[in-house]
Amino acid sequence: MANNIIKGIRINLSVSTQVNGIRITNSTSTPSAATVLRVYNNSVSNVTSAYLGAALAWAGTTGIKGINLASLSSLTQYTYEIYNNTVSIDGSGSPTATSTAFQRATTTAGSMQGLIQNNIWANFTGAQVAPASHYALVNGVVGSATALGPVGSFVNNNDLWIADPTQGFAARGATTDYLSVAFWEAANAPQAISNATINPMFFNNLSDLHVNNGALDGLGTTYPVYLTEDLDCISRTGVADLGAFLIVPCTGIPVPGTLSANPSRFVLLLLPPYLLWDFPAV
Repeated sequence: MANNIIKGIRINLSVSTQVNGIRITNSTSTPSAATVLRVYNNSVSNVTSAYLGAALAWAGTTGIKGINLASLSSLTQYTYEIYNNTVSIDGSGSPTATSTAFQRATTTAGSMQGLIQNNIWANFTGAQVAPASHYALVNGVVGSATALGPVGSFVNNNDLWIADPTQGFAARGATTDYLSVAFWEAANAPQAISNATINPMFFNNLSDLHVNNGALDGLGTTYPVYLTEDLDCISRTGVADLGAFLIVPCTGIPVPGTLSANPSRFVLLLLPPYLLWDFPAV
């Protein structure tokens, strides 16, 4: 699943049923051992719910989820490749619901290998009261050396951003909340490294997920061979970026303006009653 702009998805009822921007799941049949499911170059934003009921803790089937990797056990190992997606979630309109930019369901050893890199998971939900909470990333298994999947799995070089830390957490593993990316990486070493926590400063959190923060420029790792363009159809060359859109920071030095010591006109504004005079300089 690739090259989609997904926004404005909403459950317009006060029900706890989950709402997803993207939900991916595998078959429980026995596929080829080489089966790969790919999700890349997607922009997901403004996924909301009208839920206003009792405060809910995180659960795999409730709340607001940007990208939901709802994997199921199978007899043969699948590989999920999740690259260069950008997700912006704001669940402030449902303060008693729990939300996450990315969710990876409970893993079963041998059934799902995950390669998750170069993504931006941002959650702009405001302050909440426990047990309601908001996350950048949720994994269904408590942190360990194999919590993110069988050998070969990794979650590297992503940006996990939480705007409000009041019941806001970088990540969750089963029933454990991690306040910072550093704590979460330590619990999941060596499968999670080089992840950042930087405000992407989107042009618009709800509708335009181009990054406006040069601090994220070039923080990615090598693109897979099939990922040759970004969501704007611009070639991906040079140092890898995070997210669906290439990050192009401002360059050069701004040219200073000039202040004239002898202006040609003056404007005089008196407050109140808001009288304005415009007259030539002498």
